[in-house]
Formats: sequence, C-alpha cells, structure tokens
Amino acid sequence: MIERLHALIAPLTARVSLALRVAILTTAAVAATLTVVSALIFITVRSELQSSLDDSMLRRANTAVASGITQDLINGYPSSLLKLADVKATVLSGRLVFSNQSSKTVA
Repeated sequence: MIERLHALIAPLTARVSLALRVAILTTAAVAATLTVVSALIFITVRSELQSSLDDSMLRRANTAVASGITQDLINGYPSSLLKLADVKATVLSGRLVFSNQSSKTVA
C-alpha cells in the first residue's frame, strides 16, 4: 500500500526539493490551523451576539409590560405622538409589543 502511494507521488516529488516540500507542508498546516481557529471564533461571536440580542429583546419586552401601556390606551393616539414619547410599538404574533428606549427596568 505504501509503496503504491510512493509510486504515485514519486513523479511529483522527484523534481521538488526537500526544502520546498517542507515549506508547502508548513503552509498547509498553518492554513488549516487558521481555518479551524477562524471558524471557532466566528461561532463563538455569533452565539454571544444572538444571546445579547435575545437578552435585549427580553429586557425591552419586560419594560413594556411593566410600563402599563395597553392597546386600548394607544388606539386613540397618533403614531407621531408615540415617537415623541420614545415608545416603539410592533405587532408580534398578533400581539402588540411596546418598548421605551430610555427606561431601564427589567421585570
């Protein structure tokens, strides 16, 4: 098996010096290491970003619930007034979700 493999790569390696073969092998090893490390960093950063976004959305939803604003309360007001009050309203799964950017309370 080994001799068969050696016979297959012999024409390729016969003209290449040992120094060049070592340089190619080293370059390939560094490239593989960088690929693995980059993939791990990407996955870690993506996970942290999603977790942070989830926490932010939950905090904003809890703040909206704690503020006591209901759909009945805002039905009579124009959306421009809500923008002046720094309140954002979004329909999510058929329910109205509110957020106040300046409040920091978390329920």
